[in-house]
Amino acid sequence: MTMHQTTNLTNDEATFVRRLNAAYGVGPMEPAARVAFDQRLEERLTRPSRLRPPLLVATTAMAALFLWGVLPRPGSVARTPQATVAATRAVEPTALEEILSVDDGVTGEATDFALALPADYQVLAADYLGR
Repeated sequence: MTMHQTTNLTNDEATFVRRLNAAYGVGPMEPAARVAFDQRLEERLTRPSRLRPPLLVATTAMAALFLWGVLPRPGSVARTPQATVAATRAVEPTALEEILSVDDGVTGEATDFALALPADYQVLAADYLGR
């Protein structure tokens, strides 16, 4: 519904709209007040923004810092992830480790699900679980 579209209102609704307009509507301005308002509005619209230059500098600085931290530096060695073999521990398992190790149902021995994971996931399990 557009702002100027007419609708069929009941008498109660039309009365409500009239009272709303009377209570919250803006009264007509005197000609001198209207001219002063229009001049202040025109000055404000044509005045250059004071926020734009500092915002531009801050945005450029943040982009430069981001790129400086992300891009590799000349002469530096590219870092590659190193896979490590998980070592067994001789300490009591945590609650999460007990959830991951379950009776295999055949031999009655606990099977470690972390060892059944692919190699790259084993590295993550080793880092997270300390195995």
